[in-house]
Amino acid sequence: MKTWQDVQVRLKNEMKTWFNRQVHNPYGAYYLYYCEANAEHDGGLLICEEAPPNKGYVLADPRRIMPGQTIEINYTMFLETCRRLPILTV
Repeated sequence: MKTWQDVQVRLKNEMKTWFNRQVHNPYGAYYLYYCEANAEHDGGLLICEEAPPNKGYVLADPRRIMPGQTIEINYTMFLETCRRLPILTV
């Protein structure tokens, strides 16, 4: 991701996808994962129930995406986490 706005858009899209998955799997536990940006590739964000198969992604926050909350509340909570992640292209 090249700009902070890219991060915000990506997180919002991941939250929308998470919400649909959570509705269909109400007992699923979803977490935010990130891939660090480096000279070879851009950073990334994913919300998954299990660790992504790509070993470049690591857990961004030990807190679960809160299933009883809205997309907006979870977005706001995890946006602060994203500020600390090395996901912007250098």
